Amino acid sequence: MPKQPKAPKAKKHKGKIVGLVILAIIVLLVVGGSAYYRYMGTKVYVQSVMDMNNAWVLSNETGEGVIQDATTQNIYWDATSDITEVYVEKGDTVAAGDKLFQYDTESLQLQVEQAKLGLDVANYNLEVAKKELEDTGKASIVPTDKAQEDEMKKIDEKYEADVKAAAEKDAAAQTEADAKVKAEHELTYEKIAAGATADGIATYVEGDGTTEATAWTYTCTDDTIISQDTVKALITNNKYVCLKGTTADGTTYSYLLGGSDDVPFTSAYRLVSTMTDYTFPSVTPTVVADPKYPEYDPKGMTESEKKEQTASGEVGIKKAENAVKSAQINLDDAKRRLSEATVTAKINGVILSIGDYKNPPQDGSAFITISSQSGLAVTGYVSELKMDSMKQGDEIAITSWESGSYATATITEVSSYPATNYSGWTNSNSNVSWYPYTAFIEDADGFKTGEQVQISKVMPEDTDAIVLEKIYVRSDDNGNYVLADNGNGRLVKKPVTVERTSESEYVLITDGLTMEDLIAFPYGSKGREGMKTTTQMSVFDMLF
Repeated sequence: MPKQPKAPKAKKHKGKIVGLVILAIIVLLVVGGSAYYRYMGTKVYVQSVMDMNNAWVLSNETGEGVIQDATTQNIYWDATSDITEVYVEKGDTVAAGDKLFQYDTESLQLQVEQAKLGLDVANYNLEVAKKELEDTGKASIVPTDKAQEDEMKKIDEKYEADVKAAAEKDAAAQTEADAKVKAEHELTYEKIAAGATADGIATYVEGDGTTEATAWTYTCTDDTIISQDTVKALITNNKYVCLKGTTADGTTYSYLLGGSDDVPFTSAYRLVSTMTDYTFPSVTPTVVADPKYPEYDPKGMTESEKKEQTASGEVGIKKAENAVKSAQINLDDAKRRLSEATVTAKINGVILSIGDYKNPPQDGSAFITISSQSGLAVTGYVSELKMDSMKQGDEIAITSWESGSYATATITEVSSYPATNYSGWTNSNSNVSWYPYTAFIEDADGFKTGEQVQISKVMPEDTDAIVLEKIYVRSDDNGNYVLADNGNGRLVKKPVTVERTSESEYVLITDGLTMEDLIAFPYGSKGREGMKTTTQMSVFDMLF
């Protein structure tokens, strides 16, 4: 029987098919991923402000506490007031609201009045400081004392120069006028001595002028003029001149000049029969206006003085404002102590201990301690810098470090005395005092005595405060802004007003945003205006 031929071996195509499928998948992933990236990579992921809000930061007080066996109320003596009456004794059972003891209301009322007066004074000082700063702002700018002196000196020097120039001008004008008169009328000594003929004088007749008998003799017309200077010169030189003439009516005259000071000349004269006085004309003097000095505001300041006083005034207002705040705190505290003059129990319980009200404890220990027989409480601590953040009646949230249990508690008391050997759990100023407070736990399930818990202030449910991480807020020359959706799917810069919070990495947005606004991470290649937005987070946003 012939041998049957062997069946041919099947070709191994299965492995190749699997490889091709895997390769196709990879290609699809790469191509699809690339397309997806190109699509999503051009859009910026935005979230609502509501989803990103961290209003819990404004609780302004977090810390640690210890769970206690029973609710305890410790009442401490207010050292600023005297106790006038005590209503309970050790071992008494009391209910919440029962009177425990009474402070001196008369003394407390006096403290309120004093605090009011202190606030009035502080407000008055603040108004004075504001008025002074306002007056400083209105004050005109004046030159320095040295600059004013230099300006006055320049004005005086110019005035003196003007007066001198005017005097010189007037003197020159007078000299010119006198010279003109002299040129027209004066008979000079030289002309007489020389025997020459002059206007108004006839030709020399006789004489040598040495004696009266031998005086130079001239015949004159009745309008001859001779000056006092000429007469003085004749006298000085012991010369004699005889002036003879005949007036228009035929009267003859003869005047002898020189040889002595007994002559009828006191000024210039016209030599006529009546010897009428003749004077030179007076030039009208030049009037120089009195110097006009600049009038500076007596309340004015130099530029540097104004800047310095403005800065000082601003500091003064800050101090005055702080003084008002401090006075208001004192008044509020005095009113509170007056309103709490009758101290009452806050819980139901038994008086465990009570001090001597005539000699209350001054070592920081409680004056009265009330203990409840059931329930749990928590003791926490508040910094003296944040005393106003934890008050009786406030609600706090408690979280167990061990079990994670959560509960709320109501503060029943805040001690008026700081705790000893306690510095807080934060990196706070070591010089800050911490005050213990006690809170009653309404539902204590999941907690046990002695365990450590975290405490935080419970914020009101209706709070609309917006707190964002600081990295979402940027700034430019125009101020702070966030990158937000403009409502049309594009990023724009949206101006915001911010304030600091107790947590350095968070800021409070006081203006510019609402809970419904959509904002983006403002960094990276997509963190810029004009980018398209999306509310769908891509895998790339998840990764990066």
